[in-house]
Amino acid sequence: MLNNRSPIPSAPQDAVEDDEDIFPTHTIGEHHRTAIRKFRTLWKQNNGGSRGSQTSSLSRPSDHTQDSLQHEKTVKAFEDWLAEESKIAESLPKLGVYNQDFLSLLIMMGRKGSHSVALFHWVMKNYPDMCLRLGNRFQKQSLLVEANSKSWSKGYVAYFLQEYPAQTARMIEKDNSALLNVVSAMIDQDCSGPIFARLNPAVLATTDSQKNTLLHLVSEYGVEKWKSSEDLEQWNEKRIRLIHNLLTYCPYVISLTNTKHQSAYQHRIRTFGADLNKTADDESISSLEFDEEPVELVDDKILALLKEKIMSLNEHEVIISLLYGKIQKREIYLDLIDLENMKKAVSEATFKNLLRETNYESILKHVRIPSFEVTVNSQQHGEAICTGQKQQLVKKVNVEDIFNLLWEKGVRKIISISVHEDGNNPYSDEVIESLEKFDIEEWDWQRKDLCISVILKAAGNARKVSLYSTGNRSVLQSWSAPDGLISLEKLTDVNLLVQPRFESTKRTRLYLKEFSNKIHENRVNSRPPINVVTRLLPGFNGQTHIQGKDKAETSTWLENMDKFVSFVRNIPEFRRPTKVAVIDDGVDKLQEDFEDSIIAGVSFFSSQKDNFTVTRPYYFSSNGHGTLMAKTIRRLCPNVNLCIARLDQGVNGEPTVESAIKAISWATANAVDVISMSWTLSTIGDVEARKLRDVVEEAHDNGILTFASVSDQGLNQPEMSFPGKIPGVFRIGAARRSGVPDDFSHGYEFLFPGGSSTAKALQNGAGDTGANSEITLGSSFATAVASGLAALILDCVELCDLGDEYRNDLHQYQNMKDIFRMMSTNSPGLSYIEAEKWFPASFENMDWMEDEDQEEFRKRVMAVITPCIVNRPLGV
Repeated sequence: MLNNRSPIPSAPQDAVEDDEDIFPTHTIGEHHRTAIRKFRTLWKQNNGGSRGSQTSSLSRPSDHTQDSLQHEKTVKAFEDWLAEESKIAESLPKLGVYNQDFLSLLIMMGRKGSHSVALFHWVMKNYPDMCLRLGNRFQKQSLLVEANSKSWSKGYVAYFLQEYPAQTARMIEKDNSALLNVVSAMIDQDCSGPIFARLNPAVLATTDSQKNTLLHLVSEYGVEKWKSSEDLEQWNEKRIRLIHNLLTYCPYVISLTNTKHQSAYQHRIRTFGADLNKTADDESISSLEFDEEPVELVDDKILALLKEKIMSLNEHEVIISLLYGKIQKREIYLDLIDLENMKKAVSEATFKNLLRETNYESILKHVRIPSFEVTVNSQQHGEAICTGQKQQLVKKVNVEDIFNLLWEKGVRKIISISVHEDGNNPYSDEVIESLEKFDIEEWDWQRKDLCISVILKAAGNARKVSLYSTGNRSVLQSWSAPDGLISLEKLTDVNLLVQPRFESTKRTRLYLKEFSNKIHENRVNSRPPINVVTRLLPGFNGQTHIQGKDKAETSTWLENMDKFVSFVRNIPEFRRPTKVAVIDDGVDKLQEDFEDSIIAGVSFFSSQKDNFTVTRPYYFSSNGHGTLMAKTIRRLCPNVNLCIARLDQGVNGEPTVESAIKAISWATANAVDVISMSWTLSTIGDVEARKLRDVVEEAHDNGILTFASVSDQGLNQPEMSFPGKIPGVFRIGAARRSGVPDDFSHGYEFLFPGGSSTAKALQNGAGDTGANSEITLGSSFATAVASGLAALILDCVELCDLGDEYRNDLHQYQNMKDIFRMMSTNSPGLSYIEAEKWFPASFENMDWMEDEDQEEFRKRVMAVITPCIVNRPLGV
């Protein structure tokens, strides 16, 4: 905890006589004692017999006229005396008793009269390197640490920091711990800039025994005792300036964590919670642990600065880790690019509800909004319908509504925006200018020839600006004028894309050269250089490709299970939901009503936008595959909590191994019951395979059931694929309606309904996934069915209230495998799960509130888990 600043006291001076020796004989060498005595005598003579003023702080003698004259006379007389006493002069830089040098003695002596301060100045001037010694000091610590160890010598620390930044930096380079030791004085003196500029970044990243960096210590929260709120405000402003300086000269310190794996941002939140616990009388308050930003710190300037610096990092996973730890709490992006190629317009009401239900960080790293259509009721749109019936109207989305909703959700800053404006339905200048409140740093509003005054108003703090031009010379000149883009004080990059409308390519190139030259000519020299990139484009609007839709195959197996599930769905008993992680290509929450079943989501799907990497959100789906998988799981187990992980895609559209590893690890951290992986990895290296095995085994160690698809390549891929290849993972293949394996399924452990792998599953009507391309059924669909059945079994056991021991047993691979094997006893090859025989459709007409029906349900469940009961040790 940083200590508050207080006046520096003088050394103890109980009845100090003029001729009294400051140190006992056995603690100081004779040459040092003689020099101190002589300087004190000369000081007294030049000051008319007085011992000198007792000021409360150190300062150069030149700061006061009387002290300056006295100092000059005393120093002149002292140097003349040393010229005569050559042996003493030669001995001064040497070590005394206990191997202490002259500076150490003066500092530990404290301010026993202004003569001691004047003598200190003289020693620093004549022996400038003496302060750098370490071996001659107590416990071999630096002079700074030594001076900071006693209340009466702390004034020398402040003096070093202010007057000798170069020597201070050199002392810290030799003893890194000194940086942490004097941090309070450094804040108080507000002098960190010149010192940090001289230090190696590795020194600025010094840590204490708990691996807390200087940034951790300065950011630490504490209720300090101040005489006024103004004093506290000034102290915090000084802390913020030190943090700015630290991150300027050592940017990577923001990403360092302590032994508790806390970043400086998290450390401030946790120390706030600890401080609140100390002062809380209410036990319910004192037991709180703050894992995310508490309401009390919403306007905290230090926390906001740390968050902003974290958001400036490039790696998505690093940002999430530094803000939240293992589990992401809020969204740091809003990327709606998946809506650009939707086959049909989304409901405006549904879209707005999605935004309202999503928790956003107060600072968003990126917002990307394409031009897309939404549907509204004609009456909502202000059109009277004589028949009284509601009609659906299609219109372009209103970007103003999106930004207003973000503001309502607490978003106060957006680092980068990219808005694709429909040229036929442009937004007003007033709407664009309203974005000023978001303090945007990277501006990309895709409207040609946007007025410069609008840009300056909306993005006054922008560092990077992307512009779109028709080659209009007057607009280009307004952008490059002294009162144009140059007015943006932080501007470093300008990207100009030109689609000529009237002028020839040759003439347009001349205009672009003129634009670049004017930007450089008009730049204020004191500001950063501006990088200007100009490109001629044939156009920059993407094309929407729409494919046809096919009906999905129906399944008697699923239809029969629907009847049993309807009974479970209507049971009023509260029980813990089964948590299932759906690791796939995302889930489209706009096209499907998942109600409140999706409780967590994360995306590892990154796409490139110019030179910027954007993470596409989990609540959209690349082609509807993940949406269908999630729907299927929820269809079989209505009492389910879904955790959605969106995988990154490789060049062939396959999931990347890296994102799969991260997703499985994330699911484990979320303590799910089941992980559903409806995909395979065709190629994987040895190192990647080892990492994948490790995270899957970690999931198994945490009692998580894992399901993966087998390859649908048939004999073309004789080897089993990952992740199903890993021991303990259920390998699921697709079966036809007859229960026989699909022609293309290979290497399966169990078969579930999946239809033919050549069937297409882009459903329409009530089951529309909103996908942009066709979904291939097969083992991937079967895997979702298997995951859903496992979740249903866990939920049924929960309903029977059999206790944690049974639930824990069912989380073991072998026990669930035995249950599946029992369900497939009569099937061809003992692999096709005949679940409808164990969960009969007759339950559709039963009622949980009837004792007989409830008892029948319990018997059915106990029959299903019989293998688990048989395998339990006797007496358990």
